[in-house]
Amino acid sequence: MRIERTVIGSFPRTPGKSLNSAIHDVLGLQLRQGVDVVVDGEQRADMITYFEQIPGLGRGGRGLKVTGKVRPMDDPGEFYKLVDYISTRFYLDSIGRRDVRVKVTITGPVTLGMTSAMGGLTGYKSLRDPTLFQDIADALLPLGEKALSMGALLQVDEPGLSARFESPKYTEHLLSRLSDSAIDAGRVSLHICGDVRKLFGELMALSVNVFSFGFSRRQESMNMEAISRESLGGKRLGAGFISNTYVEEPDVALRRLEAIAGKVGVENIAYLHPDCGFEPTPPELVEPILSNMRDASERFFQSQG
Repeated sequence: MRIERTVIGSFPRTPGKSLNSAIHDVLGLQLRQGVDVVVDGEQRADMITYFEQIPGLGRGGRGLKVTGKVRPMDDPGEFYKLVDYISTRFYLDSIGRRDVRVKVTITGPVTLGMTSAMGGLTGYKSLRDPTLFQDIADALLPLGEKALSMGALLQVDEPGLSARFESPKYTEHLLSRLSDSAIDAGRVSLHICGDVRKLFGELMALSVNVFSFGFSRRQESMNMEAISRESLGGKRLGAGFISNTYVEEPDVALRRLEAIAGKVGVENIAYLHPDCGFEPTPPELVEPILSNMRDASERFFQSQG
C-alpha cells in the first residue's frame, strides 16, 4: 500500500532569486525526493503577511495589523497564493508532470485573526472580538473556494488552536462552508502543529475529514497518546513522522511511522509529511530531511506489501 507524501507548506526563501526561479527550485527539490503533493514553498512571504491583500489587513511594524473592517477581496483570483498556484501548475505541466498534485495553504481565521490583531487593532472592540474572527473567516472563504475550483488541494493552517488563541468554532465557521464534495473527497485538510491532546475531541467534530499533526519533535511527540482508530472516528490522518527542523535517521522515522500506523491503521493515513513547514529550517538540511522521509516511507511501503 502506498500513501501520498507531501510537505506542510513553507520552505526557506533564497535571497537574490526571482520569484519564479525560487518556486521552480522548491518544486525541483520536492520532485527529486518523491513528494507526490507539492507546494510552491511560500516564496513571497510568511504565513501571515501573505494575506495583506485582504481589505482591513495591512502591514505594520510586526507583520500585519487590523486596519479596519475586514472583508473579502473583490477578486479572489488576484490573491498571491492563487497566482502562484497557476504558475506552479503551468510549470509542472510544461515538464510533463501532470500527475503531480498541488496544494494551496491558507492560514486559518484564529491564527490570522489573533496574530494580526496583536500587531494593531482598529475597527473592533478587542483582541477577542468574535466579529473579527468571523469576518476573517468570511474573507478567507472565497480564497479557499477559488483554490478548490482551480483544482488545488487546500490545507488550512491553524497553529493558533494548539496555542489556545481562540475556540475552534471560528475555524469551523470557515470549514463548514467549503464545498461538501471537496471535503468528502479529502481535498481539504487541517494542519495544527504543537500538542493537540486537549483539543482532540473538539477537532474531530470539525467539518473536515483529514487532519495533519506532528509526532516527531518534543512538543508534538505527546500526540501519540491521542490517536487511535476509535478516536479518529472515521477521519484520516496526515502523519508528521519526521522532524522538519533537524535530520533524523530513516530508521528512527520508520519506527515512528510504524507506531502511528499500528495505532490508527494504515488505511486511515492520508498523507506522510514532516512535522511542520521548513521556513525555520537551515536550507542545507531540507533536502536531507526529505531524502530520509523518502527512504523511510519506501521501506514502510515495502513492508506493507
